[in-house]
Amino acid sequence: MVQDGEICSVEVYEMKKTNEKKKKTGLLRLLEIAGGKKWWLFGSMGLGIIATVAQFIPFIAIYFIITELAGNATDLAAIVILRS
Repeated sequence: MVQDGEICSVEVYEMKKTNEKKKKTGLLRLLEIAGGKKWWLFGSMGLGIIATVAQFIPFIAIYFIITELAGNATDLAAIVILRS
């Protein structure tokens, strides 16, 4: 039996539950930290996306070079050699 001054574990749990705020995580937390400079955050995200896409350009160029060379592999005279 609970006497005066003692707190039951159920009451402690209820107090913790009401006092706890759900912490923001991820993008919501970043927006909270950014404050009035949220556009800088979105700008940096956009530039990050552009940089990631730009990293694929050399691979695409090499793919087209190899397909051009492979398409003319049977006829060596069709391969144009640039001389400077």
